[in-house]
Parts: sequence; C-alpha cells; structure tokens
Amino acid sequence: GANLQLTGGRAMRRLMAGVSGSPWRGAGIGALTAFLVNSSSVTAVVVVGLAGAGLLGLAPALAVMAGGGVGSALTVQLIAFKVTRAGPLLVAAGVAGGILARGDRMKVWSRIALSVGLVFLGMGLLAEGMEPVGTSPVVRQMLSRMHGPLVGFLFGFALTVATGSSTATVAFLMALAQSAGGGEGGVEFASLILPAATGTVLGANVGTCVTPWVASRRGLPVARQAATTFLFYKALLAVLLLPVAGWFGTAVAAASGRPDASRAIANLHLAVNLVGVALAVPFAGVLVRLAERCLPASKTAAEMMPRYLDPQALRTPEVALGQARHEILRFAATVREMVDGAMEAFSRDSPDFNQRLAAKDERVDLLQRAVTRFLSSLMGREGTKAESERAIVLIGVADDLESIA
Repeated sequence: GANLQLTGGRAMRRLMAGVSGSPWRGAGIGALTAFLVNSSSVTAVVVVGLAGAGLLGLAPALAVMAGGGVGSALTVQLIAFKVTRAGPLLVAAGVAGGILARGDRMKVWSRIALSVGLVFLGMGLLAEGMEPVGTSPVVRQMLSRMHGPLVGFLFGFALTVATGSSTATVAFLMALAQSAGGGEGGVEFASLILPAATGTVLGANVGTCVTPWVASRRGLPVARQAATTFLFYKALLAVLLLPVAGWFGTAVAAASGRPDASRAIANLHLAVNLVGVALAVPFAGVLVRLAERCLPASKTAAEMMPRYLDPQALRTPEVALGQARHEILRFAATVREMVDGAMEAFSRDSPDFNQRLAAKDERVDLLQRAVTRFLSSLMGREGTKAESERAIVLIGVADDLESIA
C-alpha cells in the first residue's frame, strides 16, 4: 500500500481533482483508481485527505469511495480468473527490478510488482491450503448450516476488521467454496449457502470502512464527516440487502450462468458493489446531511489552529503536500494584511490596532511552526526524492513568510 501511494499519489490526486458535479463520473474515477492501485483503502485515504483539505466535497467524496468498492471487486475477479498464477513471475520481476533499477520511480514500481506478486502468491497458497479444509465433513456440515445472512454478515465483518481487507475476506470465502464445491457445478454447493455468502460480502463491505473511520477520529472535522458518510452508506446498503440476501444471491448466481463456486462468489461481490454505487448517487445528500448533523464542524474554531493539515494525509505524500500549500496560502493572506497595515502602524498611535497586529503575528508564527512540523514528519517517512525537495521548498516559503510578518 505504501509503495502504491508513493507512485500513484499524484496521479490519483489529479484524477480525483477532476471530479465535477457528476456523481457517476466520480464513481467511475473511484473504480478506476482502486483497480489500478489494487486497493480501495488507498483510494479512501486519498479521498478523506482531499475532503479534509477542502478540495473535494462530501457528496463527490462518497461517490468516489463507492466506486472504489467496484474497483476492489474487479480485483477479486482477477483472482477468480486464476490470474494469481502470475504471482511467482511478478515476485521474480520485482526482485530483479529492485536490484537493477537506478531511479527512485523504477525502484518503487519494482516494489509494487514484488508486493502484488506476494499477494497473488499468498492467494494461491490460500486456495491450495483450503482444499483439505473444504473436503472435511465437519466444515461441510458447518457451512451447510450457515443459511442465515446475519451469521454470514457477522463473520464477514469480523474477518475484515481483523485482516483490514475485504478482498482477503472474499478471497477466503471463494477458496473455501471452491475447495468444497469443486469446479464446474460448484455453484450447486454455493447455492446452499448463498444467503450466508451474501451476508458475508455485505459484512466485509461494512468492515472495510471501520479502519479509516477509526483513523479519522484524530483528523479534521471534515475528514471525520467524510469517513462517517462512508460508514453510513455501507450500513444502509447492508440494511437494504440483508432481508433479501437469499433472493439476491440466487438472482446473481442465475445471471452468471454456471460458473464454478469461486466465480459465483466473485460475481456476487461485484453485484453488491454495483448496487451500492446505484444507491450512493441518489442518497448521497441525505447521508452527508446525516453525517454533518452527527459530527457538526465547529463554527467558532480558533483561527490560530491549522485548518488543512491532517496527520492522516501523511500516508499519501501528494495529498499532504497539497494540504501544506493550502495552509501556507492561508497564513500568507494574513501576512499580506500585515504588510498593508504596516504604514498605518507608524502613522497612527492606536493600542487596539497594534494589539490586532501583534495577534496576527502570533497567528503566523503558530501556523508556520505547524506547517514545518507537518512537512518534517512527511520527510521522515519513506518517499521519493522529488517529494522531499518539494517539502523543503514549502518549509522555506513558510519561513520567509514568517520573517516578513
């Protein structure tokens, strides 16, 4: 994930900055981004960071994050189509690239190839390891009793929170169903647990937004609102589909023809997220208003405090640099006011005016120190040379503005 952020942060930011008033376009960008970086979590981090920096509204942010679920489901389709067999080749390419690469960018891409190859290799080993488990009479009996969608929901939710990945949860379910149900015709086995499988997918969807929601507790109010809106959206999707889980799973299985069990569950995962996107568009306004009511942003926030700097954005350097620029522009306006009023301070003897000028100077001092600490923390993380150079330039600009003040 860190390697994907290093190489894809700037591209993701450009993509998402282009989200206009069309929620469908936002969902498409979210799906494309999550698929390209192989992680809906990275997409969520970027979206929450942009929302916290005021670069993306809450409704467009929800559309992008909903689309990210579709991108994650497309990744699961790669696993269902046995693309994981390319794992050893990607690992070899990543190792060779890491040894031979000279530039920072090529080294990052080599790490990505190695990371993705290890993920694919792990998924393949998981499928092989589940074969004896799936043929166990005890496991078959346990799965045959998992008729209730609520049981599947709790299982999917708990496993996703524990692993931090809905893809891992769905892949585990696919491997289990495949090993127990066989190849062609395995959908007959899957049909026995379709309600529970649907519940598991819904639980995984809700579980995947718990980690960013908890992380956003330490972030800015708008970032917390974005994460809460995402949680409300996933919860609403689960509430609507759980009562019809059996019918929905059967309909998806029937529409899929007669794939093997793993393909049937992968198609179910994709269908759930497509329905989620169709749900996010009309209900975005309602969910945003609900989140804003539950977590109202303070209207009297102290002007002395940073407005755009979100520690959670440090995970994505491109977003963090954008937030630092916005904060510098914010107190640069204060410096301009001080310069414009400098002559007035000499031409009139007003204690009140002088106190206001001193208060502005203190505000600039505090914000300059906050920006410097923020960018120093960013430079202490793994990143590219170009990002470190940009951080140094921004620190210099902030220091110059403080000197002018």
